[in-house]
Amino acid sequence: MTWAGTCLPAKIFPIVMAGVVLFNLWVGVWGEAVKNFIFGFLGTGALYLLCSSNMELLAYIILAIPVIFAIFLAALILFDQTLLQVTHSYKKPRRRCHECDQCDDCDPCQGSNC
Repeated sequence: MTWAGTCLPAKIFPIVMAGVVLFNLWVGVWGEAVKNFIFGFLGTGALYLLCSSNMELLAYIILAIPVIFAIFLAALILFDQTLLQVTHSYKKPRRRCHECDQCDDCDPCQGSNC
């Protein structure tokens, strides 16, 4: 089977992974770029083997699941900015020991019984 005769997932995956690798190189994350390049090479080979074994439906599913998930997450982040708050650690504003009743809500007191 040649490149022209292979199924679409085996053609799309290396293009997507090349974009990921180029983005990693642009950001300067060289280790991730190498890992993604290797993953792209192995993944393309796996999809090529699936296509040559007449398992094109499985190749489409393997390609579609991460693509759909990435599109879904990107849409959530773009349209609902409150979801970005999940990634931040929000702490309850702490009061000083002399203002609160319970020590576990307070910052460590200097010289008090908290």
